[in-house]
Amino acid sequence: MSQADIKTCISQQEFNMYDSRLMDSFVQATESLYHCPTADCPFVCDPDGQEAVRCPLCKNSYCLKCNEEPHVGLSCADAKNMDKVHGAEENATAAYFKEQKLVQCAKCKIYMHMVSGCNKIKCRCGYRFCYVCLSPNAQCGHTPSNHGYIDNATGGGDFRNLRGEENSGLNS
Repeated sequence: MSQADIKTCISQQEFNMYDSRLMDSFVQATESLYHCPTADCPFVCDPDGQEAVRCPLCKNSYCLKCNEEPHVGLSCADAKNMDKVHGAEENATAAYFKEQKLVQCAKCKIYMHMVSGCNKIKCRCGYRFCYVCLSPNAQCGHTPSNHGYIDNATGGGDFRNLRGEENSGLNS
């Protein structure tokens, strides 16, 4: 039976499922065609010698051999080993930062370490927060509400909006 004949004998939903399975069978039987590995993405391509493809439907890129992120110039095994090395390095760095009690500014992402003083921190970018819980504008109670911030630029105190408003510096 032709596809047109089959379409007249079954519902549209059944035909769509049949058509999808037929396409899957065709792709599996054709060495030069690849399905996008992203779940529920119907894209099929003929890479024409490329090692990696960017799917125009789901916008994900992948290696045609291992379905992972493209790793041009590295074998799939070498790329996997590099991921393990980078993952171990990232874990070690995160553990070191935690051990040293470093905190990260929510605005500029710089890490900082407090040696002494109040738990109210004003980053060099202007963002103000609590060193203990990272609460914006130190709205948490880890320090008295009348404590100000040390302005890193001038060395003077910053006593503006100590409890009045959430930290507006995050969006600026």
